[in-house]
Amino acid sequence: MIRTLTGKNSFKLQEYLHERVQAVMKLSGDLAVERLDASDADIDTLLQSVQSLPFLVDQKLVVITNIQANSALLDRIEELIDRTADSVEVLLVE
Repeated sequence: MIRTLTGKNSFKLQEYLHERVQAVMKLSGDLAVERLDASDADIDTLLQSVQSLPFLVDQKLVVITNIQANSALLDRIEELIDRTADSVEVLLVE
């Protein structure tokens, strides 16, 4: 599942992000959450993260922030969507 978190209300956006991360961590532990900053990560790292299966947990949450700062990600967003594993939830945060 892929969700995008955008908008002008940064307080609500951060509140939702925090609640979702905490819910996954409570259910599956710290290993279930992976955070990536798209401005620092290359496209291959981002694609690998969303397509790799969770390790020692049932589900994985990948939080990708600053998506506008990575033009390669924006060019290949459809590929990221297609490659996302069924047991991986992705939050694209801008």
